[in-house]
Amino acid sequence: MTVLAYDELIHLLDSGVIQGGKHSAAGGSSIDIHLGPTIIVENPAGFPRRVIDYRERDQFDGTKVVLDEDGFELFPGQFILAHTVEKFEIPLNLSALLRTKSSMGRIGLEHLDAGWVDPGFSGALTLELTNTLRHHAIRIRPGDAIGQLVFFRHEMVEYDNSYKAKGRYSGSDTVEQTRKAR
Repeated sequence: MTVLAYDELIHLLDSGVIQGGKHSAAGGSSIDIHLGPTIIVENPAGFPRRVIDYRERDQFDGTKVVLDEDGFELFPGQFILAHTVEKFEIPLNLSALLRTKSSMGRIGLEHLDAGWVDPGFSGALTLELTNTLRHHAIRIRPGDAIGQLVFFRHEMVEYDNSYKAKGRYSGSDTVEQTRKAR
């Protein structure tokens, strides 16, 4: 596998692999991604607490919120789902890894380690964000540079083995919770 560098990242922007991104977001070996306007906020649980069953692809009780320019205060320990402004059409010879931007990590915002983007994925990325601080809320706003993608070039994946054929989260333009298998 080869990590894509600046010129190749610019080509991904120009060729439509990355839609809605800007040249200024490209770095030496990663490209910044930005927070979209819609989030899903976990609702407080009543008692007895409901158990979410992964095998059933249960969803947590949440409320969809469209952010304005004031953004959202993410409280200590709070979890939300969000999405990227950018949309993607990942070719069958590329994959990407999503990482939290260091400036976000330094204020306690963390993207959970669920950030692999497979060959064939299309749409906006869903972000799993939490505030790891104990005593401070973190304000996030639409358009914030929230993370960065590192792209890898590899051998072509056959269509039948790609995310386009097997994945369950392709095609969304906004944030969404767990989907049942196709």
